[in-house]
Amino acid sequence: MARISKYAADANLDKADQLIGTDSSGGTRNYSFEAIGSFLTNTNAVGVAGTTPFKYKSGALGSGNMQVVGSSSSSLAYPTSDPITIRVSKYPNASSSSALATLNTFLNKEIIISQIQDPNIFSVYKVISIAQHNSTDFYDFGLEHLNSNNNSSGNGFITEVYYNMTLYTGAQDKDYEKAFSTSNLIADSGEYYFPFTHNLGKYPSITVKISTGAIVEVPVKHITKNQSRVYFKGLNSGTVYAN
Repeated sequence: MARISKYAADANLDKADQLIGTDSSGGTRNYSFEAIGSFLTNTNAVGVAGTTPFKYKSGALGSGNMQVVGSSSSSLAYPTSDPITIRVSKYPNASSSSALATLNTFLNKEIIISQIQDPNIFSVYKVISIAQHNSTDFYDFGLEHLNSNNNSSGNGFITEVYYNMTLYTGAQDKDYEKAFSTSNLIADSGEYYFPFTHNLGKYPSITVKISTGAIVEVPVKHITKNQSRVYFKGLNSGTVYAN
């Protein structure tokens, strides 16, 4: 083998590029950047604080696994209807160290569960309870759904896929603002309402400023935690605020 300094430097790194090294048995092996990257993210070997990786399983659970309680499906949409319970190992994927202290900090907080290889496949939940499952190393998280985005097939949880569970950093107080005109109002039994989708994941406080600049009190109806309506006796235009 030539001296390392004799090899040309590669200025264009690719995930298929390989390094040579020694595995745990002492054998010499090639390791691709892609495989190394997957190992680091799937195990959180780089030690990103607050990031707890789990592998989703539809069958019997083992150390480092997670599962939606009551579902044996190998792929399913992120649950949105109560009751929602997710069972997780107190040991993250490929770790012999308990993450229970970290997991307990999630109580009454908003968390995000996302696929490691595609963070756009995610769900945001509020943790309303944490309880040990019998006397095992698994804990049941009682969750309230706030928001989620499944893949193009309508699935969020997929068996053998890796997920991160972490505090939702976007959980600061959120707000929404939307202008509306008379053409946006819908007639209903002698009244008019303006429907809007705020995607705040909660039942927000609503304020309405009409076109004269006046702040007015109007009836509000929350359709879901992401959609609301404001009602008027007559035609109006203005801006609706939610927070």
